[in-house]
Amino acid sequence: METSYERAKKPKVLHKSQIQADELRTDIHVALCNYDLFYVIDTNTKIINNNKISVACVILCKFRPNDDMTLAFFAPIHALEFWNIPHKPENTAWREAILAIMANPYFKEDFKVGLLVDSDLGDIPAYNLRDKPIIDDFFLPTNFELIYASSDAGKEYFVNKLISECDKESSKIFELIESTPHDHPTLIAVEDKPFSHLRVWNKS
Repeated sequence: METSYERAKKPKVLHKSQIQADELRTDIHVALCNYDLFYVIDTNTKIINNNKISVACVILCKFRPNDDMTLAFFAPIHALEFWNIPHKPENTAWREAILAIMANPYFKEDFKVGLLVDSDLGDIPAYNLRDKPIIDDFFLPTNFELIYASSDAGKEYFVNKLISECDKESSKIFELIESTPHDHPTLIAVEDKPFSHLRVWNKS
């Protein structure tokens, strides 16, 4: 299911998701009720003191059908801060977020998990079919699906608004990063990952 509008060069896709035929709906928000877990992940990158710093904000969202509308409950849960990712910060952040979700003791392998993202629109079908790795040799795990929503348009739609909320949270984190000493104990040096440092910002 896709929502887009026409423009001179090509249609602007506001959001797009794959839906099973027996779950087909004309409202994307109703369709999102089919997931056991639904997360929004948005990654922004800035150069701060000669370090390439990427912040991936994660929002947990729950959808519930209610008569003729869909109720949604959402809140930022944490942000992941990465230093000096050499390429594709968004995809690296997806992998680390997915691994964190799966490491949660309450996670079950049969959960159907939706991940709302704002990049790689053209590759998402291949990621969802496990025909192409998200990054390096990491394929999307079974029962996970990526859903696309634009971050720069479509704010009248709730899924696009969620991406916007992620972006706002990332901006807040960057303000904190710029005011935090770089030798702060919560910033951990990493040796076996494609980034030099990691910090987890928990929402409190």
